[in-house]
Amino acid sequence: MRAAKFRRGRKSLEDDPRSGCPETTTSEENVDRVQNIVTDDRRLTIHQIVNAFGISRETVENSLLNELSMTKASARWVTPDQKYTGLITSRENLTLFEADQAGFLDSFLSQGDCWVHHFEPETK
Repeated sequence: MRAAKFRRGRKSLEDDPRSGCPETTTSEENVDRVQNIVTDDRRLTIHQIVNAFGISRETVENSLLNELSMTKASARWVTPDQKYTGLITSRENLTLFEADQAGFLDSFLSQGDCWVHHFEPETK
């Protein structure tokens, strides 16, 4: 079938545009709704967001991953700004460690074989 189309002069392997449903149903309104709910609770799963709004999984995934450039890390959605802040903090810690390895490690609390760093987890 394709060979016949090329014999008739077709030049492209791409499909012709079609009428009907759009490839994606992601609208600005849906992106804003997803962003607002994830900002309120970064631990939400895609399934929970789908159930909250009654929109498709593909729309939620497209909103989070492509439109908002978020990724899931440690059971939380992380924005590009948060990833960048983590990168800068890691680089600063690496610089401090390289400058004074013993002093850097002394800044952490230790007890026995267990290393503990001060951390306050988020609560729901």
